[in-house]
Amino acid sequence: MVASDLTMLWRNVDPARSPEAFAATYHLSKRQAHTLQCTAEHLHARVDGGGDFESNIVTACRLCNARRHQRKDARDAINHKAHIARLMGRKRWHDPWVFEKVLHSGVGR
Repeated sequence: MVASDLTMLWRNVDPARSPEAFAATYHLSKRQAHTLQCTAEHLHARVDGGGDFESNIVTACRLCNARRHQRKDARDAINHKAHIARLMGRKRWHDPWVFEKVLHSGVGR
């Protein structure tokens, strides 16, 4: 899931943008909503010298952020983005419920 997708999903919810409102809008459990919570992802990891500046930080769902760092050697930002795009195209990055309930919900379109 790319940053623009996440931002649009949360904007479709009530102005408070609460996790509860997000879950209700997309018919998600609290656990499912937590999985899709927006996080700040450093493109160039801080551990590798990346800084906390705007051009180095993007939004990513909690799952995407965690999966990038589960590997022994985390992919760089460009390769990780390409990897996610390939798997998203095959509907294999997220669990099926994400595609069914969220990405193809039509909410806000």
